[in-house]
Order: sequence, then C-alpha cells, then structure tokens
Amino acid sequence: MLKSLKSSFTNTLIYGVGNLATKLVGFILIPIYVKYFSTATYGVLGLLEVTGIALTSILGLSLSQALYRWYWDEEYAKQKKSMFFTLILFLSAFLAFTIFTSHYFTSIISNVIFGDISYRKLVFLVIVASSLQIIMQLVSSLIQLQQKAVLFTISNISILIIQLFFTVFFIVHMNLGLNGIYYAQIISLLTYFIIVSKFILNNIELKIEFNLLKLMFIYSSPMLISNIAALVISISDRYFIRVFGSLGNLGVYQFGYKIVNTLSVLVIASAQMAIFPMMFKKMNDPDAKRFYSKMKTYFTFGIMFFVLFLNFYGMEIIKVLAKKQEYWDSFKIIPFISLGIIFAMLRDLNTIPLQIVKKSALISKIVIVAAVFSFSINWLIIPKYGSMGAATSFIISQLFYFLLMYYYAQKHYRINYEVYKIIKMIVIAIGLFLLSLLLAKTHLFIRLSVKFLMILSFPVLLYYWNFFEEIEIDRMKGSWEKWKNLKKFKSNFFELLKGGTQ
Repeated sequence: MLKSLKSSFTNTLIYGVGNLATKLVGFILIPIYVKYFSTATYGVLGLLEVTGIALTSILGLSLSQALYRWYWDEEYAKQKKSMFFTLILFLSAFLAFTIFTSHYFTSIISNVIFGDISYRKLVFLVIVASSLQIIMQLVSSLIQLQQKAVLFTISNISILIIQLFFTVFFIVHMNLGLNGIYYAQIISLLTYFIIVSKFILNNIELKIEFNLLKLMFIYSSPMLISNIAALVISISDRYFIRVFGSLGNLGVYQFGYKIVNTLSVLVIASAQMAIFPMMFKKMNDPDAKRFYSKMKTYFTFGIMFFVLFLNFYGMEIIKVLAKKQEYWDSFKIIPFISLGIIFAMLRDLNTIPLQIVKKSALISKIVIVAAVFSFSINWLIIPKYGSMGAATSFIISQLFYFLLMYYYAQKHYRINYEVYKIIKMIVIAIGLFLLSLLLAKTHLFIRLSVKFLMILSFPVLLYYWNFFEEIEIDRMKGSWEKWKNLKKFKSNFFELLKGGTQ
C-alpha cells in the first residue's frame, strides 16, 4: 500500500505541472483582466465561465466518467481501443450538431443569462470552446487512465503557452475584450488535438461498440442528471447574485472565488487526476479500503497547508493582483470558499466507492437532494446578504452535500475512515486562521513572518494532538534524512519521478 501511496504522490506532482499549465492561464491573466476590465465586465466573464462549466458538464453526457468505470473492467479488456473510438466518434458528431444548431438559440440564452441579447456572440464562442473542451476531457481521461503523466504535462504546457500568448495579444493589442479570451481558448484547444493526435490514433480501433455504448449510457445517464444537479450547487450562486445584486458585486465575488478556485484546480484537481484512476484500478485489491482511508487522511493533510497559506496571505495576494481598490473586498469571502472546497474534496472521495459498486442512480438522488437544499439556501440568504450570503451558502451547501454522500457511501461500501484525524485538522486550521486575524494591523514584515511560522506549526500541533502513527513518524524521519542533503536532491527527485511513471 505504501508503494501505491508513493506512486499517487509522485503522479500528483507530475499531473500538477500539467494541470497547472491549463489552469494557470486564468491566474496569470488576472492582473490583465482587472486592469482592462471593470468589476461589472469581470462579472460578465464570471457568468460566461460558469455557463461554460455548465455546458461542458451537460453536453459531455458524463461519458468520460463511464470511460473511467469501464476501461479497467476485465470483461472488456480486449475492447479498450474500440471503446474509446466509439466514445470519441459519438461525442464529436453530437457536439458538431450542437454547434451547428446553436445559432438559433444564442440570443435566447444571452437574454436569459444577462437580460440582454447583445452577448449572443460571446455565448456562441462559449459553446464552441466548451464542445472542444469536452473532447479534450475524453482524451485527457484516457491519458490519465494509462498514467501517461509526461504526455499529459507536455500537451498542457503547450496549451498554456499558446493560450497565454493569444489572450494577451487579443486583449491588449487587438482590443477584442472578452471575445479575445475565447478566441484564444479555441486556438489552444485545436492545437492540443494536433499534439495528442498520435496518441489518439494509437488508441483507437475503427469499430463501433453499439452495445457497450448503450451500457455506458445506462450507467452515465443518472450521473448526467446528478451533474446537472451538481451545477446548481456549484454555480447557481453567481446567477443569484446577478439577479438580486449587480454585475459589479458579482465581479468582486467572482474575483475572490477565482483565487480560491485556483487552489482547487491546481492542487486538488491535480491530485485527483492521479488518485482517482488508481482508486478504480485498486478496487479489487485486498488492501483497497485501507488505501482509500489513508488516502483521504493524507490528501486532507496536504491540502490544509495550501488552504492556510491562501487564507493567511489572501489580502496581500489580492492587492498584488488587483491594483484597483474596488476588487479588494473579495478578500472577505476567501475563508468561506476555502472551507467549502475542503468539504467538496472530501465529498468527491466518498463518491468513488459508490461508483465502484455501480450505485450511479443513488449518486444522482443524493446530488439532486443536495441541489434542492443548495438552491433553497441561496434563495433565502443571497437576496438579503449578497456576496457574503453566497459565500456562507457555499459552506452550508458543501457540508450538507458531503455528509449526505458520506452516509450513503458508508452504507453501501463501508470504509474505516480516520474521521477524528480530519476533524482535528479542520479545528486546528480554523484556530490558526482566527489567531492570524489578530495580526491585521501589525507591520507587514512581522505579519508575514509570524503567519509563516503559524503555518509551520500546523503539523507540530497535530503531533501533540496524537495525530501521527509510529510508522508515519518513522517514515517522515527517513524522508528527512534522505532529502536534507541538498547535494542529492537531483538524484532523489529523478528517483521519485521514476517511481511514479513506471
């Protein structure tokens, strides 16, 4: 099991570089966005982004998730290439039809989202970019299933460079505004398919598996419903702010949310790319449940360092990224969104066991109940409290969603999770953050230094709260002995990479 955990950690590092490449674009470009866009325009961008997320989730038909479930199924071991060909052919045809017919609906969609049909061209560009993103996700899923971490990284770094260049060119030099963002996305996605074309050709067999496609639809259909419900949980807050507030208020909320979401897409999502395929691959192993339990504990432990850093230095980060003072209030929502993302991460880990036992219909029911709860909370809180109400609603919704998923996952696939250890981490993290607020008026250097020491105290406090087991302490001592010699850093690093990509 320790070998599997080490491999997961190593692949997380590699996938992190690749995932960093695609997601870092939005983070790098924040200073440009806030310089050239008002908070109202940034609010429009926020609505376009969540609309793109919705389209990607719905139009993808959850078939990438079906590929995860079927690819390592021994019964279909000889049909892997024809399985992938069937999926990519079907999705390509379906999305081409969607793009072709979307001209008739863009005005309606623009009016529903913005109350104005003048954004119809932007809506069309979002549909095109989302369609390409869906095909990319399918290919990326196969790359992850085969644990081709290096290919994943190279292809995504290429996207970073191309999208970054064209976005800056279109906004700064061509003055294309929001249109330029989506032109750059489309160009970078088309380039991605050129880069991975050889991999695609090597993994297809020109045979359509109608029966298998039918089975995948049966499996993924409930998950599609759950994905739609999940969208209500994750993005409805932005629409509520737009309806009951202003685009400027939405822009401030979106800016803070974007900074925290960087943690989610760069760190959490990168780790999930390495962990989730391995969880499915190990589902028949005798130590699978023990692996799942320790993985949740270690995953949460690692994420807490990033959460603490983001919350301790959130205001300083915002002021560096945004020179306009109208954006600075977004700091207030960072702690709320951060805690909500932790609950979301824990929930995702509980979803995998239900997928393993093929309880996709149950997952859909859970998500629908959580979506109704989230919508209700948004309706009650956001009209009165605006963006802070949305942030509070986010925590409550994600906590409820996690607890519901945890209860039913344990009922159908019981795992002895280290619940008390996770609670200890959350309690200490919240306590440290509250103490850090006392440093708000101190000198900048003192404030930054003390906060850094407080982050380092996190594992120390856990140690004195009997968090670590004897074997874990021994392993940490061994790692320290190995890595403290900086002269051997290069050889140790390449040894680590070798262990993760074999």
